[in-house]
Amino acid sequence: MCSWRRGNTVQKVLIVEDEALIAKMIADRFIKHGFAAVIEYDGLSGYQTFETCAPDLIILDVMLPYMDGYSVCRKIRKKSDVPIIMLTARTDVDDQLMGYEAKVDDYMTKPFHPEVLVAKAKALLHLANRDANKRGVLEYHGLLVDPCARKVELDGVGISLEPKQFEILLLLMRNKNKVLSREQLINAIWGYDFLGSERVVDSHIKKLRKQLLYKAYMIVTVSGSGYRFEVTNG
Repeated sequence: MCSWRRGNTVQKVLIVEDEALIAKMIADRFIKHGFAAVIEYDGLSGYQTFETCAPDLIILDVMLPYMDGYSVCRKIRKKSDVPIIMLTARTDVDDQLMGYEAKVDDYMTKPFHPEVLVAKAKALLHLANRDANKRGVLEYHGLLVDPCARKVELDGVGISLEPKQFEILLLLMRNKNKVLSREQLINAIWGYDFLGSERVVDSHIKKLRKQLLYKAYMIVTVSGSGYRFEVTNG
C-alpha cells in the first residue's frame, strides 16, 4: 500500500534517500508545492514502491543500502521512462557519466537548495507530459494507459496486465464508446489467421475486469455484439 503524504495536486514523487533528515526536507518541500510524496530509505524498497505505486517522478540517491541508485535506475528503465533525478555527494565526472548511462534525467550534487530541486522536477514533468501527449497516452476517469511504456495506472496506482489484456484495453480505449465485436478484437490482437474460439476474448475480458477493480464497469458487454469502453462526460 502506498502511504502518500499529500499536497493539493495529483502528481506523486517517490524519494529514495537513506539520510532521514534530507529525505524529510525534500518531501516537505515537494508537499509545500502541492505534490504527494512517499519516502523509502533503501534501494530495494524504493524499486518495490516504484512497481506498486506508479510515481510521476523519482528522486534517487546514489549510495543506498541493498541496491545502489545506479542499479535501481537500470531496473526502472527496463519498465518505465518516469523522470528520475539522481542525488549524489560525488563530483567526479565518471560518476555522473555512469548515472547518465543508467538513463537518469538529471543530477543534483549535495548540498543543494530544495527549491532548485523542485524547479528541476517541475521542468522534467513538463517535458514528460508533453512527450506523453505525443505518445498518445489515454486517460479516462482515473484509468491511464501509456502505449509506449506499456503502463497502466488506476487512480495513480500501477496495475499489472497480461500482454493480451493490455492490447484489449488499449484497443477499446482508442475506440471509446464504440462497440467492437469479438471478431474485430481477435483480428486486431491475435491476427486474421487465429484458429481458436472467439470465446478467448471473453476469458481475457473477465481477467481484465478483475484487474480493473472498481473501474471494471467501464468495459460494457453489448449482448450479441461485443464490448464497448464506455466514457461519459468526456
